[in-house]
Amino acid sequence: MAVLDAKYRDLWEKPLPREMLYQLALYAAAHEGRSATILYPTTDGAAKEARLNITDPLFGTQIGQVCLRPVLLSTLEELAVAHPSTALERRRRAYGEWLALGSEVLPAMNTFPLS
Repeated sequence: MAVLDAKYRDLWEKPLPREMLYQLALYAAAHEGRSATILYPTTDGAAKEARLNITDPLFGTQIGQVCLRPVLLSTLEELAVAHPSTALERRRRAYGEWLALGSEVLPAMNTFPLS
């Protein structure tokens, strides 16, 4: 299970407002997995996932993690309008799983050609 919060602000181009960080930090601290993810739209192909550790101010121990995960709009469009195929379904599933659960490395989207 994952805690996901979609935002409409490009956090690759604009700073993360403290209100958003505070909200997700509370989600992460309350979640069994101790993490929460902000999904944000971007058009910048260089955008990468960022992770912020939330620490207890008194003891310095980690109490959660907030992930900022970009949703590349060109990839989303490509996956939405492409002609249906088995390869496309695998790509959609891989991208959806990465958006929901993350990983250290985004799966190569050209692993499954559309044709």
